Amino acid sequence: MKKINIKKIFQNSNKAFLFILISTSLIWFILKLSKTYTDTIEFNYELKNLPKNKIIKKSNNEIIKVQLEATGIKFISFSLFEKTILIDFNQLEQVNDNYYLANERIKSVVQENLELPNGSFDIKTKDINISTYKLYSKKVGIQSRINIDFATGYDSVADFQFSPDSLTIYGNQTVLDTIQFVSTQQKTLHKVKESLEDHIAIDLNQLDIHDISQKEVDYKLKVAKYTEKKIKLPIDVINVPDNMKLSIFPKEIQMNIEVELQHYDDITNKDFRLICDYKKREKDDNVLTPYLDMKPKHIKNIRFNTSKVNYLIRE
Repeated sequence: MKKINIKKIFQNSNKAFLFILISTSLIWFILKLSKTYTDTIEFNYELKNLPKNKIIKKSNNEIIKVQLEATGIKFISFSLFEKTILIDFNQLEQVNDNYYLANERIKSVVQENLELPNGSFDIKTKDINISTYKLYSKKVGIQSRINIDFATGYDSVADFQFSPDSLTIYGNQTVLDTIQFVSTQQKTLHKVKESLEDHIAIDLNQLDIHDISQKEVDYKLKVAKYTEKKIKLPIDVINVPDNMKLSIFPKEIQMNIEVELQHYDDITNKDFRLICDYKKREKDDNVLTPYLDMKPKHIKNIRFNTSKVNYLIRE
């Protein structure tokens, strides 16, 4: 007589039961998804074809609420694949700087975006009101916030050079009127004795603007070694009346300057013209003030050993 394997029969029965359970659950789930439900779904929206000179200031509604009658499958698809409603800016009605989309027009846009059949949905968002402001532009200069600690005997030959030398900012006209320049981010360099060439970001933290033409600029700073040089210059008095003769004291002034080391021997007193203008004299004290009318490049920190020239009118 053949022996019956009770364990095997029990295992087969479990598998059959599990199969029936899964099949039944799947059929039940499919039937549920096939049923029609009514629920409200919220959709984000975006504006397309927004003019470049228009900026959205605020909107009364950031979402569109749609009461939808659809199958469970449709609701699941909206949950899994987030859909954004695209609204053409040209579809909005304009009143001054405000734009709006009425309920019926929203309904038409939603139907077009979601491909919904007539009568299957309703829009719970009353309307969309958007306020805008016109975008203006202004070209401004660049101010350096780069702090330089030069090595002993070294200094900059000229100011920072930026490329580009100006930037265009965009925003509200009232705000732009208050901005005269933009600044670089703060940066400190120590013991500098070579020329600099790098790039740096613009500090946008304190700027209430919509956009800027670029957020980084290149900069250059020529650095050279300087040494002190002393030069004596004769004084030339100008605008003296033809019928007047003046005597001045001193007749020459010593000038201390810092000159680029490589140009030290090139700089002579012939490269300067030191004058006193009689028309600008201090009448009560018979004093003239000397100043340079001509000077060469490659020098800085000019100092005179006296800032006053006395004069006498000769008979």
